[in-house]
Amino acid sequence: MSIDFRASSLAPRVARALFVGVVLFVLFFVPGTSPARASKTGPAERPASRWEFLMSSGAFLPVGAQHGTISSGALSTAQLSYVVRPFMALSATVGWARSRDLTTADDSALDLFSYDIGSEVRTRDLQMSDRITLRSFVGGGIGVRSYDSRQNGRTSLHALAAYGSFGGELGAGRVRLRLDARDYVTHSKPLGSRGESETRSELALTAGVRLVSR
Repeated sequence: MSIDFRASSLAPRVARALFVGVVLFVLFFVPGTSPARASKTGPAERPASRWEFLMSSGAFLPVGAQHGTISSGALSTAQLSYVVRPFMALSATVGWARSRDLTTADDSALDLFSYDIGSEVRTRDLQMSDRITLRSFVGGGIGVRSYDSRQNGRTSLHALAAYGSFGGELGAGRVRLRLDARDYVTHSKPLGSRGESETRSELALTAGVRLVSR
């Protein structure tokens, strides 16, 4: 289920409020590890750091109904995660894709912004060698996607979306290489008020490197 926020000044505020809300939730409402709890779980079961920050780059790929209306393009994301358990993390992600509106005469530039919250389930680290580890993950979440055309007089489109993701992370010492594939699904009208609402799908493929604390 999704909501079409077209031609509404409320949508950008909803997107920002959604992202700020999840950050505040992670900061104030996710339970930490008390000393008593730490003594029960033991250091071996706790992640090295509960906070993770990752900046990634990759590609935005429209599929299905979107394939003929907007082009693929470069994608940049920033993700803040809180590790609730070694096998589970909550995350807030902001993304910016540079695309083009193929339905206009000059294929005008199109900025696609996404604001997502979600969770992921992780496998245990697989020890490939003395220094190399490998783990995989699957996840999902919801968010808001905004399609902002740079053509004068063009109406922007805002819609709720859901996503599913999978990927892996390769570790070497303190360095982690993360590969993430997400499939976003929305149900909205196309840009410019043309046509009926329909289900649309977009793929986001990203890679990023982060450092972990010891």
